[in-house]
Amino acid sequence: MRLIICALSLSLFAAMALAEAEPSGGDAAMKAQNPLANIISMPLQWNTDFDTGPDDETAYTLNVQPIYPVSLDKGWTLINRAIVPLPKSVPAGDPNSDRVTGLGDT
Repeated sequence: MRLIICALSLSLFAAMALAEAEPSGGDAAMKAQNPLANIISMPLQWNTDFDTGPDDETAYTLNVQPIYPVSLDKGWTLINRAIVPLPKSVPAGDPNSDRVTGLGDT
C-alpha cells in the first residue's frame, strides 16, 4: 500500500511541476517529442516477469523513471534521468521463504 501511495505522490508532484512549466499550444507538443527539451516528466513502466525464482513464480516490478532538466548556464542544460525499480512482489531466493517487496537498485 505504501508503494502505491509513494508512486501516486510522485506522479502528482510531477504533474503539478509540468503544469506550471508547460508552454501553451503546439509548442508543448513539439517539446514533448524532443528528448533534450526543458520539461519535467515522470514515465512509469510496469514489468511482469514469468518463471522467476526457484518455484518458477511471477515477479512484478514498477519502474519509476523521472526526467528533471536543470539549466546550468546559457545554452547548457543538465538532464537528470534515473530508473528507480519498486519490486511489488518478487519470489524469494529460498523456496521456504515468502515473496519479497521493497526498493530495488537505482
